[in-house]
Amino acid sequence: MSSEGLKVDQEKVKAVLEWPTSQNATEVRSFYGLANFYRKFIQNFSLIAAPMTECIKGKVFKWTAAAQRSFKSLKKKMSGAPVLSLLNFDKVFEVECDASRVGIGEILSQEGRPVAYFSEKLNEAKQKYLVYDKEFYALVQALKYWRHYLLPREFMVYTDHQALKFINSQEKLNVQHAKWVETLESFIFTLWHKSRKSNQVADALSCRTTLLITMSMEVTDFASVKDQYERDKDFKRAWAYAKSPIIDSGNLFDEYFLQDGYLFKGK
Repeated sequence: MSSEGLKVDQEKVKAVLEWPTSQNATEVRSFYGLANFYRKFIQNFSLIAAPMTECIKGKVFKWTAAAQRSFKSLKKKMSGAPVLSLLNFDKVFEVECDASRVGIGEILSQEGRPVAYFSEKLNEAKQKYLVYDKEFYALVQALKYWRHYLLPREFMVYTDHQALKFINSQEKLNVQHAKWVETLESFIFTLWHKSRKSNQVADALSCRTTLLITMSMEVTDFASVKDQYERDKDFKRAWAYAKSPIIDSGNLFDEYFLQDGYLFKGK
């Protein structure tokens, strides 16, 4: 912030600003998918992106001058102050990780709005990693890069690689994996699988965790709620069933469940 107004730290948007020009339809879709995620923050998004989308409609890919202008314009708008959010330590951080054949890409966000971007080109040795190892490496690098934001409190991690959900349940770890797991143990986070087709930063599961963290911060002695379910006339039966589902409830409380000791119904 200065007398000239609010500006973006260029280091935080370097990954977007240095995004290379697309060479084929797949690369166009990759960039468009990222940009489309933040379209609600970009005025006239569809009009700006139209020349790019035209390039992938035909059978033959042709990158036009108009598409190049569209590409540059979107990169500029995606890395501008109206899109990026100033971080707020009272809100939950969300980290999204992804790995491709030649690199990794990360997004740090809050409430679905990006705070910073990070990417890294993989060297020849890392390009030969298995998909699982690339995704694992991407997660570790993201946490290392943003550790000054993430270490103090719990945060969310989203990955499109299902196997990463079982990191801590592996019985045997090779030397590399052991080092990475040791790094992860410094952080407190919840990891969720996010399908590649998903366009939502936070799904219903993450909303529950976010709600609990927010309520714990804003409501004095919020944790005492856990001790009141058993005696509460409205919730004691639902709480008893959620605590011990073997109780026959006649399907009255099938939607109820416990998370971190708190009672939830459905989403």
